[in-house]
Amino acid sequence: MKAGVIFISLLLVIYSTSCKTFSSASEVNSSHGASISLVPYSSTFELEEVRRGAVGFTATIRNESTTPIKIAHPSICFPADYVEGEIRHLNDSHEKSEILLIIKRPDGADVVLRDGYFHYFDPGNFPLLTIPSNETGTFHVGWFFQNARGRWEKDEEAAKVFLLKGQYRIRIVFRNFFTRASVYNINTKANSFIDVWTGEMESTEVTIELR
Repeated sequence: MKAGVIFISLLLVIYSTSCKTFSSASEVNSSHGASISLVPYSSTFELEEVRRGAVGFTATIRNESTTPIKIAHPSICFPADYVEGEIRHLNDSHEKSEILLIIKRPDGADVVLRDGYFHYFDPGNFPLLTIPSNETGTFHVGWFFQNARGRWEKDEEAAKVFLLKGQYRIRIVFRNFFTRASVYNINTKANSFIDVWTGEMESTEVTIELR
């Protein structure tokens, strides 16, 4: 879905994620009791495979606090004074609740991709990651090909970002300064607002090569 008027009337039930660790994950910056790392599916990719969806990453959020945290997808996060049914636009969340993929291409160009309004984390369509203390939750960062609609705010830019041979340097930023998230309870058939993690996390840079 492209930028425009949104109204969240139906979202998936809250799930908790299975915990995974990745030995290839590097040290990350920490903020508000959580940190994030980014791991590519591979260190090298063949250019002819890019359009078929070969390029992708796994983001891992570690809960470094002593209590569980709830990481909500940016598209379901709202300011404290939000009233259900109030009209909001995509850019209302810019610099407040968003996932950014920051890419340095082989030609020296900087590309910043902002997550779109898909309302969930891949895989499994989770709108919310519930992460116990000292454990991790993961989600996939991908969809760099034509017709990958809705994952990124600018789908066409995402489809073309990995089409040059050479090395790319990538990092991910996850921020949310909205204190509430709207979630749908499949049992009660109703939306409710819950308190969620706030803060900002940025991974260290990873490098991949397109051949």
